[in-house]
Amino acid sequence: MSSYVNPLTDYSPQLETGHMPQAWKSNTGDSVFREDEEDHLAAKLLDVSNEADLDRYVNGLIGQASRAAGAPIADPVQHDLGDIFKGVAKTLLPL
Repeated sequence: MSSYVNPLTDYSPQLETGHMPQAWKSNTGDSVFREDEEDHLAAKLLDVSNEADLDRYVNGLIGQASRAAGAPIADPVQHDLGDIFKGVAKTLLPL
């Protein structure tokens, strides 16, 4: 029997209080978004209800990431990233 515990599906009282175990915190600073921006983007993603919404969300996300990083993303790379994000979102979201 496996002793693996999935923190995304198992109840944890720490999540109720807003306390996050240190192991779950990112200390790398690799994100181009602030925490409040990430929360806003996550909420917008949950509001996606069809393919057109998903296209707008992904295009906006890539544009926002490009501006936040301070460097343009080449069109072919934007297209490929968009296809990857859409593919993942379609498997995770009930569209």
